[in-house]
Amino acid sequence: MAVLSFLAFAKPGRLNDLMRELEPFSNCVATASTTHDVAIVLAETDSDQAIPDLNAALEHLDALQGLALVSGFSESAYGGGEV
Repeated sequence: MAVLSFLAFAKPGRLNDLMRELEPFSNCVATASTTHDVAIVLAETDSDQAIPDLNAALEHLDALQGLALVSGFSESAYGGGEV
């Protein structure tokens, strides 16, 4: 299992659109900023192999301007550690 946190930067004025686009991701929880066009996204995957697919899916969101990985943790990485 891997747990990841991202800053998801919305295109200007499109934070609400970005939040709607994130809703179908059952393995993600997103919290929108009240002052900027950015959301904090926490994600969990069943395996390390699912991380590239998750990244690709997030990066293709229409309202997304940029995505920054803030932190990652994996149980399988060296017996548990950062991704």
